[in-house]
Amino acid sequence: MVGTWIFILVIYSAVSLSLKRGSEPLNTFGNLMQCLVPLLANAGLLLNAGTPHWRRNLFWMLIAMSCTLWMIGQFQWTYHEVYLHKPFLI
Repeated sequence: MVGTWIFILVIYSAVSLSLKRGSEPLNTFGNLMQCLVPLLANAGLLLNAGTPHWRRNLFWMLIAMSCTLWMIGQFQWTYHEVYLHKPFLI
């Protein structure tokens, strides 16, 4: 898992520094990577929930549920910005 995170960090840094600032490809790449983060976090959290101790499993599953809700919101954000090409104005 740590190797995966380091690999993603290196790729993210390389692409972020190589693309033009404020460009559409950089925006798309950033949004897609932000969808990948809670997905990988969920994978790690659910791996921890595979123990025979039910209380620990409940703890890890609740944290995984919060990451799932974060992931749903991020997917909606990405769909709106990348697919529909309508940036959110905050």
